Amino acid sequence: MKHFQFKKSSLIVPILFAILYICIFYNVSSKKLALVRIIGNDLPPRHSPGQSLSNLKFLLENEEEFADTEKIWIINRIVDLEKEKEIIRLLDHHNKTYYRIPFVMEEYQNVMFNYNRFHVPDIVHSKDFQLLSKTLKNYVYDEIYHYKNLYAMNNNGGRQFALDVGNQIAEWTFVLDGNIFLTEEAFNDIMHEIKQYGSKFRYFVVPMIRLTSNDQLLERSGHWKRIWRMNATEEPQIIFHKRAAMTFNPNMRYGRRSKAELLWRLGIDYGYSKRRILPWETDISIGSNKLAKEIAYVFRLFSGSAEQEISGGGGARNRNRLSAIQAFINGLDIKVMQKSISNISPKYKFLLWDENHLFSERIKFWEGEKDNALITIIDYAQEVVKSNKELSIGNDYTKQLKAVAIASFCTNHKMFNKFALNNFMNGINWINESIQRNETFDKINSMFSILELHEVFRLIQPFMSTADEHYLAYSCSMILKYLKDMDIENNLPSALNSDDMMSINLSYDLWITSLSSISNDWSEIHRIFRDLPFRHQTHKNHFQSLNLRRQWNILIEIGKRFGFTMEIEMNCLYDNIEFSN
Repeated sequence: MKHFQFKKSSLIVPILFAILYICIFYNVSSKKLALVRIIGNDLPPRHSPGQSLSNLKFLLENEEEFADTEKIWIINRIVDLEKEKEIIRLLDHHNKTYYRIPFVMEEYQNVMFNYNRFHVPDIVHSKDFQLLSKTLKNYVYDEIYHYKNLYAMNNNGGRQFALDVGNQIAEWTFVLDGNIFLTEEAFNDIMHEIKQYGSKFRYFVVPMIRLTSNDQLLERSGHWKRIWRMNATEEPQIIFHKRAAMTFNPNMRYGRRSKAELLWRLGIDYGYSKRRILPWETDISIGSNKLAKEIAYVFRLFSGSAEQEISGGGGARNRNRLSAIQAFINGLDIKVMQKSISNISPKYKFLLWDENHLFSERIKFWEGEKDNALITIIDYAQEVVKSNKELSIGNDYTKQLKAVAIASFCTNHKMFNKFALNNFMNGINWINESIQRNETFDKINSMFSILELHEVFRLIQPFMSTADEHYLAYSCSMILKYLKDMDIENNLPSALNSDDMMSINLSYDLWITSLSSISNDWSEIHRIFRDLPFRHQTHKNHFQSLNLRRQWNILIEIGKRFGFTMEIEMNCLYDNIEFSN
């Protein structure tokens, strides 16, 4: 190892060490300003599909390169991998720096709904909820989706990541939404204000102008500049000094004042205090001292909907944003549901039966195992087919149909196949005819098990013609419409006791789930299991009867198959339900 010695009279080394110390201790930055943009998922109808890509392309081709400034992009949990690849291709083509925060489905599927923010128990099944406007209902579900929103949108998470990246390379960091554009004039105004007031302020806020066409930016006359300054009235973007203490609140979700909350703490109102606070939210708090100075202006590139960008379009933006967030999260949940049920029951998509056990028993039957449970079922199925041209709807209908369907599965005999298919369709027709006769749901439900009818459907589906499948889909849609129109939740006879009411409600949920599964209506299945924990939250003291506990556990088990993790302490019996019961 070499040892370096310096003469005492030399000043070079002390100066070098002093410079190094200052750089390390004070984190001297290489750039004056970091422009860090965050690109997230497009959310129709708030955004037009593909707006992120088209606006990124416009920005890369038309925005100036600014002196003493580093441009960085944060690719923030893009779900569509093909779209993400195209974003990366564009950034690479223009030799831009970017960081990627990945969307990980395995992480997302462990994120829970938020059921603990409401003063009204079982709010989504209450009469009060039914009386709310569509917008207020969306606000309720916006709260329920709180944690899913935090992960999937990663709004303030992405902003904080952008701020951390910027602080490493620049004295000031301008955290920008992905569709924000700076003209050279606006940039020069910003740098002039920072130079003049940077010693007094650690934060600057830059108001925004919404564009109805990106081509407006290609006109650079002084006339436009004056108009732009006058119209810079929209929610500002924020510039931070690297030693600024305040940061974005990680618990504030997209669409519910995620940036406004920080602006309040900085003493910036921007009209938010006049907006309604929902009953389950805390009061706002605007700082007494303004900690930020308002400077210059920036542009929000066109979202694809002129109606939402014009003056007074805030209401449309808010409504569409709420709808877009919920539709996006519903879509993610449905992907989780489809993957989960395919993992558990890959061939038949059973709601409750054990597919692996069924296959295993069939192999044993084929191998001639004498004590195989299927032998008894098939013998019974033969008796049913020989003694009946058509099954009568009633208590034995489901039992007989199930036996014949299992015999069909094991033997692939045309006699069983045809009998099972015909009588399954007869059952669906009977339900539709009962609806037309205005029979009560309770009476229809008492005639057979809709869950086992679903499992039978899965076994006989391979034998269905295209015409059968179309007719079945139509029939199920009519039954579902009838069930929804009945509004069972709010129209139960007052004479019923609480246990009977709960039993009917759980049966209703099971009917919706089974019929929606038959007709591939994933959104209805999602709705049932999203809202199901509210029932237990409110009515857990009613789960004393064995029948109620059994109904509840069946629904919980089905929910698990669809990937819904419902952390509910039931402390009750679970009746093991096998295909042969």
